[in-house]
Amino acid sequence: MYDEKKGAITSVAYPKYSLSSYQGWLYLSNIKSKNKRIVKEFPKTVQKFFFDDKTSALTTLIDGVENRVAIWGQPKLWEWAEVATS
Repeated sequence: MYDEKKGAITSVAYPKYSLSSYQGWLYLSNIKSKNKRIVKEFPKTVQKFFFDDKTSALTTLIDGVENRVAIWGQPKLWEWAEVATS
């Protein structure tokens, strides 16, 4: 579900989980998790995503660089997605 005020994408089934990117991959993650095995560089705040009307692409800013969400091949119900510099 997209939250226009926060720019966040969350899971309807698991509202604590939001879309995050880390090392070029997308994750549905609980950013408030206290699990000690999570790498320290993993996002700890809600990441903002934007929809580009011209290209119909989902984009986000990572370290000031615009990145696009990309799915390679034919879309399926469950698919790996990558975040790539546009």
